[in-house]
Amino acid sequence: MTKVLIDNKQPNLIKIPMKSYLVKYLTKKYGKKYRVSYCDWLGLCFTNYLTPIYQKPAPIWKSAYFEIVVPENICRRKGHFVERNDLKRLESTIDNFFKSSMYDFVRINLNIDRNSSKKIIKKTLASFLDSYGINEDDFSLDTACRIYHRMVKKKLESDKKNKSKKKGATSLVNIDVVE
Repeated sequence: MTKVLIDNKQPNLIKIPMKSYLVKYLTKKYGKKYRVSYCDWLGLCFTNYLTPIYQKPAPIWKSAYFEIVVPENICRRKGHFVERNDLKRLESTIDNFFKSSMYDFVRINLNIDRNSSKKIIKKTLASFLDSYGINEDDFSLDTACRIYHRMVKKKLESDKKNKSKKKGATSLVNIDVVE
């Protein structure tokens, strides 16, 4: 388990190590210090990983940290330690949410036009990254484009699959009743 860099001056302040672009995303979205709450997705997600059990922390080799303040009532109920494996899962969950937000941003700004040119999509993705202060060193624009196109492809395949399931379900309506 990892006691994630708890500040001695503020015992409820936890510094979560993660990728720099995720730190910038969360900082822009929630501010420098996020106060855990059960009222939003990050708070709900984070509290699932809290545990009262303490073991000596293992070294963490990340340069970017996101600061989270855990209120006393949550510390008493859930604890304020996070297992090392859970840190990776938390980062992965936040990364998936970031990518989903990026996908939604492009879809909304392009008015869900699936035939938009790659140039316009790239410009929209650049705008998304820029709005969170994420530069090319943090998260490559080409990587963002690849992720976006994979998500579009996955969505199209999912839509096709759902349409075929709906067609199959309507064929079950014609059942003969035996008396």
